Amino acid sequence: MKINNNTSLASAGATQATSAATPSNLVDRIMTHERQAVQHVQTQRDELSTKKERYSSFVSMVSDLGSSAQGLKRSDTFQKLKVESSHPDILSGDVSGLTATGSYEFEVKATARGSRTIMDGFPDVDQTPVGFGFVAIGDANGDKTEITINPGSTLNDVASQINDQMKDVRAVVVNTGKGEDPYKLMVKNLKTGLEQSLSIDTDTTYLETDRHIEGSNAELNFEGVDISRADNKVNDLIPGLAINAKKAAAGTQIRLDVTTDIDATVKGVEEFVSKYNKVANFAHQEFQINPQTGRFGDLADGNLRSVMRSLQSGVASQSSQTGSFRTLADVGITTDAKTGELKVDDNKLRSAVSSDAKGVASLFAESEQGDGVAARLSRAVKQLQDPQTGVLKLREKSLSQSITNQDRDIENRTRQLEERETRVRQQIQSMDARVQELQSQQAQMQTRLLPGGQG
Repeated sequence: MKINNNTSLASAGATQATSAATPSNLVDRIMTHERQAVQHVQTQRDELSTKKERYSSFVSMVSDLGSSAQGLKRSDTFQKLKVESSHPDILSGDVSGLTATGSYEFEVKATARGSRTIMDGFPDVDQTPVGFGFVAIGDANGDKTEITINPGSTLNDVASQINDQMKDVRAVVVNTGKGEDPYKLMVKNLKTGLEQSLSIDTDTTYLETDRHIEGSNAELNFEGVDISRADNKVNDLIPGLAINAKKAAAGTQIRLDVTTDIDATVKGVEEFVSKYNKVANFAHQEFQINPQTGRFGDLADGNLRSVMRSLQSGVASQSSQTGSFRTLADVGITTDAKTGELKVDDNKLRSAVSSDAKGVASLFAESEQGDGVAARLSRAVKQLQDPQTGVLKLREKSLSQSITNQDRDIENRTRQLEERETRVRQQIQSMDARVQELQSQQAQMQTRLLPGGQG
């Protein structure tokens, strides 16, 4: 049998070229196709995650609405009071509890002050030693705090030690600008009043008392009656009213007026409307066709419709209470028929609160006669958020579970792909080794058959 050597050599070269192009690139081409299925699931998972985030944002909006409604379901929310002073720089007031509207006359004859002790002067604050030993500071109850003064301590050192170790005492170095020793240590009691005096024992130090100023009470005249208090903040004179004397102004008559705070009430209602509108606007946008996709939003389904029906029912229903106002429109709050959002006529709302705050309260709040708008909304949101039966929570759980399932599916598919790739690479490596073995055998045969070869 005669073999064409040229043909055999060409065949061997083609086999080598095929073998050289096989292993890595071929595996990549095979696996790329199979990875597309995993990538498709990953894309679905990412889209679902985005949907879950948007739904959670919507749930947060509803929760904010519920919190706002919770604040308005109490009738006293619509009876907020404020205090106005004719001389706020001298005397001011705040509502601290249940109180009544009215006007009160005051005169601030003196403000309460803490006792102060001033020491003899030194030429500087950070060079001259003040001796050593201790400084014992005692309060009105007889309790003493001993401040150890180490050798070499200066005025600044003593002041820092007192401030670090004592809560109701403040030490400061004062530059009087007088004489050769202008710097003096002042120890001040932060507790005010006649009965809060400090006692200071300077032991063996060079600190000597220059002078001591006793504390003083706040002296007020209230409606012709003299009043004395150890503190400038008086909370026990008029029930529900906190008074703050800022400076003495003997002879100046000051009037405090306790009135209905219309601004605060209107602001509370407008904040409620604003939070409702965020929810309504979100839902409205979801049910609009996206011009790019030609579809509604991802959340435009029966779940979202159910939530909005529940909230809209609470807003649209008439009040069951017997008051001047039966619907939101009666106080200037109307509904936009296209978007479902609420619109507020500020002037009409203010007028309603000013003329009949209790009537506005009955429209929103809860009472023995029934639930108002805010009370109904608060209850509706609570039901929607119920962990077991609320449609908001159930939808969130469903989305979370779907994401978890897809994560598990992606993990399994990825593991299977990795195992598949390992097997394919092993198979191709085995095939490649076999091809190389066959090529080697063919080369040996050709060598033997060539002229001069063995065989």
